Amino acid sequence: MYDILIAEDSQNDIFLLEEALREHRVPCKLHIVGDGRKLINFLDQAGHEGGPPCPKLVILDWHLPLADEPRFVKQVTSHAVCLDVPVLVFTSSSSLKDREDALRSGARDYLQKPIGLDEFLAIGSVIRQMLGEPTPGPQREREADPEGG
Repeated sequence: MYDILIAEDSQNDIFLLEEALREHRVPCKLHIVGDGRKLINFLDQAGHEGGPPCPKLVILDWHLPLADEPRFVKQVTSHAVCLDVPVLVFTSSSSLKDREDALRSGARDYLQKPIGLDEFLAIGSVIRQMLGEPTPGPQREREADPEGG
């Protein structure tokens, strides 16, 4: 079971990320923060006694309220207790500068939020790969043919 930290202020995007993870059977427990201040609080407590576990992945909205995104990426990737946690920047921004800033600050990947539902759900496969999980295929296809043939 993977602990995944989602730093996102859009409830719709959180719902779709949850669906994408479920669709691709990513075994995870989600920790959700809605702004930069809550993200810093989570990171300050992560991995310490009485605090939340270290996440195995951070999914960061690049335009999170109350956030200094490049600093947050650096803080996650250089955390004293939770070492080498990958950061996936997941944003509506198509700015080349944002992409370059995110990757330069240490983000593992930068994905623009898709508009279509199928493309959004496919993000579950990307997340699964980032966690090092084999890809079993979308759940809907397997449920449609439970006999496998």
